Parts: sequence; structure tokens; C-alpha cells
Amino acid sequence: MAVVEIARIQVRRGDARSTGMPQLETGEFGWAIQGTQANTIEPELYIGNKAADGASYTTNTRILTVLDLPNIFQANTNLTTASYTFKANQDPVILTTPAPRNLQGKLDEFVSLRDMNIVPSTGTFVNNVIQDALNDLYLNSDRNQPVSRLRLGIPPGEYLVSATIYVPPNTEIIGAGIDKSIITYINSSTAEPVFQFVDYGSTPGSYVTLNSMTSNGIPTNNVLSGMTIRFFGTDTVNSTPMIMADCLTDSHIEKIKFILVNNTGTSASNAGISVRGQGALTSNNLTIRDCIFENLYYGVISNYDTENTNIYNNRFYNLTRGIVFGENLVAGNQTGPKRAKIQNNKFNYIKLEGVLVTATNYTATTAVSLSDNSFVDVGNNQNGDFNPVTSVVNFFTADNSSWNDHFSRFEALTLPGSTSTFIPAVSGNARIIDNKIRSFSGFSSGTTSSTMLRLPASPLPTAGQPLRSAFYTIEYNLKTPVYSRFGTMNFSTLDSIGDLIVDDYVISGDSYQPTLEFFSELNTSTNTINVKYQGNTQSNSIITFTINQFFS
Repeated sequence: MAVVEIARIQVRRGDARSTGMPQLETGEFGWAIQGTQANTIEPELYIGNKAADGASYTTNTRILTVLDLPNIFQANTNLTTASYTFKANQDPVILTTPAPRNLQGKLDEFVSLRDMNIVPSTGTFVNNVIQDALNDLYLNSDRNQPVSRLRLGIPPGEYLVSATIYVPPNTEIIGAGIDKSIITYINSSTAEPVFQFVDYGSTPGSYVTLNSMTSNGIPTNNVLSGMTIRFFGTDTVNSTPMIMADCLTDSHIEKIKFILVNNTGTSASNAGISVRGQGALTSNNLTIRDCIFENLYYGVISNYDTENTNIYNNRFYNLTRGIVFGENLVAGNQTGPKRAKIQNNKFNYIKLEGVLVTATNYTATTAVSLSDNSFVDVGNNQNGDFNPVTSVVNFFTADNSSWNDHFSRFEALTLPGSTSTFIPAVSGNARIIDNKIRSFSGFSSGTTSSTMLRLPASPLPTAGQPLRSAFYTIEYNLKTPVYSRFGTMNFSTLDSIGDLIVDDYVISGDSYQPTLEFFSELNTSTNTINVKYQGNTQSNSIITFTINQFFS
């Protein structure tokens, strides 16, 4: 073949062992023909980058070549003798001086299931191998040493399990994320949780569970995060919680999706998380956050005297109940969870209560606090807000509260034109603080009375409990073309009897004194108090108001 042309690209080159590689121009290559260190002989390749040309910083970036491989993995050297040194990747250089490290130690700072030869999506069950990995990491002879408590990673993929994985104290299991690392439980004959937390006194093959835990050994400082846990919808797996959080203290369960596939939970034993305790040994300061609970019977359940459970930023979807405390207390327990905080969660399409708090003794104090949660189509047996079946939140114990929670039922049934029976959004012993500003226009009736809004009458008593009463405070601001009126209405209901409204107000504007008055009207057939008004003759009037409630 005839040679038509020879083109040669030249780059900066030279022996940089004594001077080091000079700063290259942006995009310029530099070839250190015998390296950049005094005792090197292998060449090194660099490319320049400058802040003056728009880069974030000025530096030379080394490009690795085949000549660098022996420095990392030498044929006659294993990882126990290979070294690693941290290199600063930007100016200014770090103030401390990096020290060479054993490369094996560097790589062992984080452990993956792949390191245990566990490969996803192979169709084989891996629960025994995962258990062996946890035993090696957290039940080993040096488990008292903090440096031995390494994080176990679950790479993306599906992992099949057929039996419970027992989780010791100080365990941190981190997946790649929801619907990335997927653990699927399949067992046609036995219903078991996927994860169960065990006592510090456990040994491989002999795990100390709930009834045998000790005060010095309860599971503490655990983290379970970043995965999907799923059951396939068989009658067997439909009758157990997915996680048994036994005496779990100062721990986190977060960023996990709990789902029953191809079915919805029909057994009251089915839940995403069951929080349990044992006498004085109880779960305390457990945080459940950023999780998804879908197609289960319960999302979170506890029938034990636990304390300070924090449930934040979760989504509960297509369940029978969302969060249940103390529904069927285990013998020896009195109140169920106390001082729990349930905040900023979303409850959608829940057949019965989104939150149910009860106990064997209705006067028990549980101090459960709800705030900034959203309840949409909850307590209606999935037939819409105009067909209520239960309350959205039911407090059968004392000292509970609801702050700035949103209830789609309350918004729908308070409308004047609604005719549905009004089962309260919140029942039981609770204070409901609602700072939402509502508005009602066309506020004009003359001498004819009109309905401004509907409110639930007294919550209906439950068998074995005393009659209930409710107290309402409505702050309002009425604006008309000629005057404005600011006031506070207070009225109570006792045993489904509506009392007259006490209205304390001030007026500003035109000297015209209106004859506006508010009053209540009880409708026993729909369990409703109609808040009515008459006497305002000014057209184009608008009233804005807030509603706060107290039930006992």
C-alpha cells in the first residue's frame, strides 16, 4: 500500500524525576518518560486542567496505563502487602499528611454480600449465607471492639430467602435503595419474619429471642436501610410481620418498602413491622422513617408497652389499618406504646383507622402525638369519604393530640351540602389543633338561616367506655363591603346534644350594627352539628375561619 501521508502528534515530554510534572495547559498531554519521582523508571501520562479556562480548580490529572497495573496488583504480591495512599483531588491540599495504608485493610472497611459469594437472581435461597455473614461480622470473638462492627452492604438485585435472618446488636445493613436491593420471602409451609432482632448473648445457630433477652443484651444501635422486602400473596406468608423489632433501642429502620405482592393482607397477623418488648425490657427510641407500606393488613403494629417510637415521613397505602398501638395487648402489658411521635406521614386508601391507639384500660395515658400527617380516603372501607365506617384516627387512651393533620373526610363532610353521616375524623381523648384557614363566600342570608359548615356531634361511646363530649373553638373574620367582624365561637356537645354557641366578637367599619348571629342545630340522624347563621344583609361577604377541637 502506498504511503500517502504521515501525521505525527507531539506532546510535552521529558524526564520529570527531579522537577516533577509542570502545570500543563488545559487539554495538553504530558509524558514523563521515567516518571515523576526520584527513584522511578516507568513512564507516566498526565493531562492538564486550569481554573482560568473554566475548570473548578487547576491541576494535572494522571491517566492510568497498563504500566500502572503492577503497582496495584502484582503477580508476586497479594493485597496484604499492597499499599494505598489517599490523594487530595482539589486545591487546597488537605492539611494532614496522608499515610500509606494496607490495601486489604482499606477494602475491608466495607463488606458486601458479593464478598460472601452471594449473587442475586440465581433462583437459590441465600438466607443461610446472609446469616453466616452477620454471624461473622457481629457475633465474632472481637464483637466488643468497635472496629469490628463493619457495615454490610446489599448490592442491587433480588435475593430469595425462606427463613428468618437473625440480626444481632450493632448491626448495620444497607441496601442500594428501594426496588434496587430486593429481599423476597418464599415459603409455602412456614410463616416467618424476614428479619428478627436478637440479644447480644446470641451465638451462631443459637439466637436469644424476645422472651430470653437480658437488660445488658437488648438489640441497640441497629440500622436497616435501603431495600424492598416482599412477600408473595399466599395464606402462609400472609400471617406474619415482615420485621420483628424486638426490644429494639436507639435504632433506625428506614428507606424500606414493605409489600405483599399479588394480594392484599387479610390476616391480622400480617404487618410490615411489629414493635415488641418484654416487661421492663422494651423497645425505646426506635425510628421508622422514609418507608413504604403497601398491600398489607397493618403497616406498623405494637401490642407491647414500648416507648418513644418515632414514625416519620412514611407512606401507608392500601392497608386495613395503618398504625395500630395496643389493639390486643399481650398479657402483662398495660398501655401499649407511650410517647410515640407520628409525623409527616401519608395515609392513602386505608380501609379502617389510619391510626388506632387503645389499651385494656381506657383511662391509660399514652401521650401519642400526631402532626402534619395527611389522611386521604381513610376509614371508609375504600368507598370514599362520603361513606365513613370508622374514625380516621381513634384515641381510646388519654393525653393524645393531633396538630395540623389533614383529613380529606373532614374537608368533604364539613361542606354545607353534604348529607352523609358524620363519623368524626378523630375520636377519643384528643386535642386537635388545626391552623388551616378555611373560607366561605356568599355569606349573606338576611333573616333566613343558612348553614355555614357541618361538624361531627359527640363521638359515639364505645362499649365499656363513658359517654363522650366535644368542645369546638372557631375563630373567624367576616369581611363585608361596609364592616368587618372578628370573633371566637365556642360551643360544646355532650352525649350528642348540641349547645348554644357563645360568640365573642368585635366590629370595625361603618356605624351600621348588623344583627348577625350564629347558632347550632343538631341532626341526630347524621350525627352532625350544623353551624348556622342569619342576620347578615350585606352581599359579597366572605368569612374565613379556623376550627380547633377537643374530645374527651
